[in-house]
Amino acid sequence: MYSIAIAPSNENILYCGTEDGAIFKSTDKGLHWNCVSDFLPANAPVSIAIDPSNSDVVYVRLSTTILKTTDGGATWSQLSFSGGNAEKIIILPGGRVITVGATDLYYSDNGGQTWQTGIGINNADQLFDVEAK
Repeated sequence: MYSIAIAPSNENILYCGTEDGAIFKSTDKGLHWNCVSDFLPANAPVSIAIDPSNSDVVYVRLSTTILKTTDGGATWSQLSFSGGNAEKIIILPGGRVITVGATDLYYSDNGGQTWQTGIGINNADQLFDVEAK
């Protein structure tokens, strides 16, 4: 297991990513798991974010790619994102999605359809993590 997330709205639902690129989902607090990503590229999911109000909406951060499902993992779409490598993605209450790119913070207020830069960090070699409190 490489990454894991628990649904804020339903603690029975968990998603985890494995080193070989698979994403698994559990609906019983981890007792049983089903693969929901047979077609994904073999690239470890480095971060998983579950929408705080809808556990069917999940974002998965691969190193340079962001995937999204709106149906609990039955289908996935690749979002348009050109921010480079990153290690973390989060969803704030209200739906804002935040991730870090190669040298900046990015956010989307429309479900990942478009991304804006956040703070313009100068001279950063690489950003890896973001947290919200």
